[in-house]
Amino acid sequence: MTVETIPIVSQEQWHAERAKDVTSTQVAALFGCNPYLTEFELWHHKRNGTAESIEETSRTRWGNRLEDAIAKGFAEEFGLADLNRPNVYKRSVGQRLGASFDFFAMCHGEPCIVECKNVDFMEHRDKWTETEAPGHIELQVQTQLLLSGFRRAFLVALVGGNNLVVHERAPDAHVQAKIIEKVSAFWSSVDAGIEPTPDFVRDAKKVLAMNNRSDGTELEADADTVALLQQWLDAKEAADTVQPLQAQLALRIGAASKVRTPNGVLSCATNKAGARPFRYYPNKETTNV
Repeated sequence: MTVETIPIVSQEQWHAERAKDVTSTQVAALFGCNPYLTEFELWHHKRNGTAESIEETSRTRWGNRLEDAIAKGFAEEFGLADLNRPNVYKRSVGQRLGASFDFFAMCHGEPCIVECKNVDFMEHRDKWTETEAPGHIELQVQTQLLLSGFRRAFLVALVGGNNLVVHERAPDAHVQAKIIEKVSAFWSSVDAGIEPTPDFVRDAKKVLAMNNRSDGTELEADADTVALLQQWLDAKEAADTVQPLQAQLALRIGAASKVRTPNGVLSCATNKAGARPFRYYPNKETTNV
């Protein structure tokens, strides 16, 4: 694997370089575990030569602001030296696979990657385990190790603002081989114009936006279209029953803000706008059955 190192001199240049590759933060879309991006979305971005839009939120802004403090605190507590922001983009030209990095450092004389995350307490509780980060983050770090050639990476999470959680990672040859395999197959599909099957839950808006014009023609439905249309009609009919059922629930529970059941909790507190949304949260035990 031939890897080139490209100095980053501006945000515009960085985005332009990223548009040429599947990046370490995008790889998880090919495994179906990227919470921000589907393979269908990524395919159309790469096919059209566009970059995905990353919505800036309060969480992402504060995450960026806190990166330096998290990295510095980790380096001090774990005795790392020469902590620095590399400001480079690494690309495997043959695979069209790329990665950016938060920090490099020296750990006992060996170069390492320091990848920092600012993590909400509940997100960490629900999506992390004692030994693993969410899949999209683990794949990001393995891609970074693959392209950097380093033998050590530290995934550093500041949880809830005061709890430092650290996972050390070494290159996983099996995972990295799967990354290369998935990326190669993806680019083959892009080059051949073979669109992946959408995730019709997550990609629904994009598919509808791409098919939002009619041309006046008429079409005789085949059996699959008839079956799909009936599912749509059934779903519409079911949706029409939601409000009457909610009205019945409201009468039965009165002014309660929360209703507990053996399988979960119904939250129905009045919000600041004066509305009373009904949301049901099943127990973890029931969702895993």
